[in-house]
Amino acid sequence: MRSNKAGKKTETDQVYVINPLALEIGDIVLSAANPTDLASRLIRMSTRGNYCHAAICTRVGLLMEAKATNDGSGGVRRSSIIRIVADDPVSLRVLRLRQDVPKRQVIASGAAARAEWMLHRLYWTGGVLSFLPSKLIGKISPNKRQAFFCSHLVAAMYRHAELDLLPGVAPELTAPSAFLNSDKLEDVTDQVLRVQNEAIARANAPKDDESPHTQIEQAVNQRMLSNPAVLAIVAKYRQPRPSGYFDLLTFLARTRDPKLDKIMAAGVDEVATGFRREWSSYGNSEDSVRAAEQSLCSAALTPTEIEAKLSNLESIRVILKDDIKCRQKDVGENRKIAERAGGLKTFEKRLLFSKEYLTFMCGQLELLEHEARLLSSYLSQYPSERIYSRLRFADSFGLPMPGRTSCSTTPQPS
Repeated sequence: MRSNKAGKKTETDQVYVINPLALEIGDIVLSAANPTDLASRLIRMSTRGNYCHAAICTRVGLLMEAKATNDGSGGVRRSSIIRIVADDPVSLRVLRLRQDVPKRQVIASGAAARAEWMLHRLYWTGGVLSFLPSKLIGKISPNKRQAFFCSHLVAAMYRHAELDLLPGVAPELTAPSAFLNSDKLEDVTDQVLRVQNEAIARANAPKDDESPHTQIEQAVNQRMLSNPAVLAIVAKYRQPRPSGYFDLLTFLARTRDPKLDKIMAAGVDEVATGFRREWSSYGNSEDSVRAAEQSLCSAALTPTEIEAKLSNLESIRVILKDDIKCRQKDVGENRKIAERAGGLKTFEKRLLFSKEYLTFMCGQLELLEHEARLLSSYLSQYPSERIYSRLRFADSFGLPMPGRTSCSTTPQPS
């Protein structure tokens, strides 16, 4: 909530968010909001740019980004686009490959797919320091671990897809604001930005900068990559130290080392246990439905607020459905790998867990659609001039025109 011109607090303040449905795979998102960590401050100070962070869209509504954390556990991770809420439209920029770039879709998809492969790589603070004068910091250590900082990740992934967004500038020296100078990119911010009620936008944005699931998986995988026993096994085969978890999986499939299989299978169990612990906090389906109904009946929402919540649910639903498709693909790929690597417990456990994860996500989609039905039904109690909105939202979810809710308190039409 912010003050209006008269100095009074208002519940109708508006903020700016990115429409997940308008974002394309490969889009680059620049942001200047909340530069609280040291790396962001260093980037803005040393490059004199307006933007301190860059990320690449790799799935519907999802970004891949390299981000530092105060406890040193930062790295490459996924982030939801609905996490980004800006008070000022200037704080956000969305860049997209120009239409006249040859093979633009192939390049954008290739960069996005490669970024997904970098999941849980370490954060490279040394790259950020390279923006500062060498007299102040001396020589920067080489990037031996193939770690990344934010704009470095984006530039490197596009270079891997055989397109230099900034010819002559190394990815390791690319600042977020530098992408604005690329003749390969166009600004599509006006096409993807939308205005939203602040209370609704912030209520739907994830509360933590990182989801508990990301924290669990990243902690386990990064600990495994630095495990002395794992490093000794890799050295035994005279192979370079794996930079990421997927590299380590490839190494296991090739060597079939029993000791490494035991260590990595235990890691899968640890991740699965952590995820199940988080899932238990969601409650069972009946409890979640009952809580949603009670919340709706006691909230006394206005029609405008209901429509805003339905709009958010529509966006989240599309993200969930796309993520479920990815989970289905993961199950299929894990099944093939488990068959090829018969006897390796790591891949057997990954297959079982991917099935469990898919079941959980499908359940979350069902709960979301149930909440949408409740909201649509609640909205139907308002005067007939809102019939267009009711039909539009019901149709967007593939829902029949709802009847009245069972709430004991009937809202008074405005």
